[in-house]
Parts: sequence; C-alpha cells; structure tokens
Amino acid sequence: MSKQPPSSFLYDMSISCLRFLQIQLAVFRYPDRYSDILVTMNTPIFINEASAAAQHTGAGHKTAHRSAPKLFASILRTFHIFDYTLFG
Repeated sequence: MSKQPPSSFLYDMSISCLRFLQIQLAVFRYPDRYSDILVTMNTPIFINEASAAAQHTGAGHKTAHRSAPKLFASILRTFHIFDYTLFG
C-alpha cells in the first residue's frame, strides 16, 4: 500500500486555520493511589481569521499568554483534592 501525500485542499486548509498556542502543564503524582493528574492550560498567541476560534475570540495576535504563567501558578497553588475516594 503506497502512501498518498496530503491533498492540496487539506494542506491549504491547515495553513489557513493555523493557530499558535502557549501550552502549560503540570503533573501531580499520587503513587500511593497509582494515579497522576495532568493539569493543562492553553493560551492563544495568534489565531488566524479562518480558524473556528476566531469566531469566538477574534483573529490576530493575543496578549493573554503574557499573564498566563502567573494565572497557572495560582491555579496550581490552590489545587486540592477534597475526596480521595475519587481514585477508587
């Protein structure tokens, strides 16, 4: 079976819907519960006008990513599990 290159339509569509994101993540490990919790926060840096996200937030360069690390740190500081039966 030979591999086909992506069609030009798909290539053009992926370029026109291009977005740049800042992704922050943290892992809380609970070895006694055999579990990990992954917390992520995605913050747009640039949204192309053809992107579906542009309908909600507008296209162009965004500035929220500048304050995102401080917000993410605050989220992590206040993260708490109240009920450990969550893990079974």
